[in-house]
Amino acid sequence: KGMMATIGKNKAVAMSGRLRISGFIAWLAWGFIHIAYLVHHRNKLVVMISWLFQYCTGTRGARLINHPLDDESPEGVEK
Repeated sequence: KGMMATIGKNKAVAMSGRLRISGFIAWLAWGFIHIAYLVHHRNKLVVMISWLFQYCTGTRGARLINHPLDDESPEGVEK
């Protein structure tokens, strides 16, 4: 179908066949396509509200990968 990538806030690149766009328009297209491929309508609404809030306030969402602690925790860390 094509390729898209975000490069930062308000910046992206997109290519599909002969169509090549960049900048703010590509960034908006990336967002709309990303949301369109979410499965449930509730998920789409939650993501849109979250993104809008983060965009307007300038906050960043948590992008963490959590691993359960092993039996041996580092010193000073409680389970």
